[in-house]
Amino acid sequence: MRKLGEGDAELIAYCDPTVAIDSKVTFVQYIHEHLKWYDAKVALVRHYVCPTTSVEKR
Repeated sequence: MRKLGEGDAELIAYCDPTVAIDSKVTFVQYIHEHLKWYDAKVALVRHYVCPTTSVEKR
């Protein structure tokens, strides 16, 4: 987690490419719901990286 300012932070969760997609989704949803419990204004931003070309997309 990286603090961005007063009351703001960024949390980056990485998943190994070999992990099943349903496990990745469950993991990210768990984190998101947990954080929403403490602050309803939590925003989820997905960041994808192609494992073949390393092209990034947000």
